[in-house]
Amino acid sequence: MKAKICSYNIKWFEYQFNPDNSLKTFGSSKKDKGLQAQRDGIIATLNAVKPDILGIVEAPNTTTTVGAQSTIEKLNNFLTLMGWSDYQVMTGYISPGRQELAVIYDATKFSAKHSKGGTTGSKSNPPFDEEFFFDTDDDAIKEVYEFYRPPLEVEFTELASGKKLNLILVHCKSKGGFHKCGLTALRKRKHKKQKEAFCRMQLGAQAR
Repeated sequence: MKAKICSYNIKWFEYQFNPDNSLKTFGSSKKDKGLQAQRDGIIATLNAVKPDILGIVEAPNTTTTVGAQSTIEKLNNFLTLMGWSDYQVMTGYISPGRQELAVIYDATKFSAKHSKGGTTGSKSNPPFDEEFFFDTDDDAIKEVYEFYRPPLEVEFTELASGKKLNLILVHCKSKGGFHKCGLTALRKRKHKKQKEAFCRMQLGAQAR
C-alpha cells in the first residue's frame, strides 16, 4: 500500500463559511482581504501536496444544539470549489466548541469508517468521548479527564487490495485532555460570557 498522508492545522477554517454551510463571498475590507488570502493559501497548499488522506485540525463547525451547521457540508463545498470531486469527508465525535476534527480522502482509492475504540463505561479503556482516569501527578489518586475535542479514529480500506489502515487524528496542543474540574470551569466561563453578551444585547434594545 502506498499513500500520501498529511495533517493540516487550518487556523479558524470556520471563518471561510456562512452559517448555512455555504462559502463566504468576500468584499474589499481589510478583514475580507485577509480571509481571501487565507483561502487562496489553503487551495494552493492542498493542490501542491494533493494527499490521498488529509487530516484537518480546526475543521469548520458542526452545531450540536441549535442551527444546522455541518462540517461535512462545509468541507464538501470547499472541495467543490477546488474541483476535487473524487474526495469525500468524514468526521467522528463532535466537539462542544466551534472547531472539529475531520478527514478528507480520495474515495477512488479508499473507503473509510469511524472506527470507535474503547468500551463504553470503562474506567481503564473508555471511548474518546468519555471520561478517563489517570494518575498524572504520582499521588496514587487517579484524576478524571475528558477530551474537549475527542480524537478521530478512522479505519481506511484500500479499494485495490483490501488492506486496512488505521489512523488517529488528535489535537492536544490546546484542546486535548482536560482535568474534569478544569473542563467544568471552562464550560462555566463560556456560559457566563454567553449570558453577559445576551444581557448587554437586551439592555441595548431597551435603551433604543
